[in-house]
Amino acid sequence: MDSTSWLVAALILIAGEMLFGGATQLILLLLGLGCIAAGIAAYFTPSTSIQVLVFALTSFIAIMGVKPVLKKHTEQKTIPTNVDRYIGQEGIALSKITRTGGKILVLDNKWRAITEAGEVEEGEDVRVLRVDGTKMIVEGI
Repeated sequence: MDSTSWLVAALILIAGEMLFGGATQLILLLLGLGCIAAGIAAYFTPSTSIQVLVFALTSFIAIMGVKPVLKKHTEQKTIPTNVDRYIGQEGIALSKITRTGGKILVLDNKWRAITEAGEVEEGEDVRVLRVDGTKMIVEGI
C-alpha cells in the first residue's frame, strides 16, 4: 500500500470516531493513529508487511497505553444523592430487624431496614451502613 491509502484510512477512522463519539471508546481514533504511523512507514519502504507490522504495533501500543490513561481521567464520578446523607447516621429500631426486614427511624424518617449479621431488637440504636433501593442495611450499636 502507498502512504496515501494509509492516510485516507486514518481519516476515515478518525471521522468515524468523531461521528460515533463515545460509542467506540476511542478505538477508532487509536487505530487511525496506527494508520498514520503505517503511512509514514510506507513513505520510507514499499514493503507491505513492514507497513502492516508498524500499523499493528502502533495501534496496540496506543490502545494498551493511551486508552487506560484517558479512560481513567474521563470516567464519571459517582454523584451523591440525597439518600447518601443517611449513610453513617444513627437511628432507632421501630421493630425487630432481621435479615428479612424491619423498620427504623433515622433523621425523622421511617425506613425499611435489614441486617446482614445478627438481629436488632425493637428500641435498640442502629447505624446505617448503606442504602439498597428502598431499604437500609443497618447494624446494631
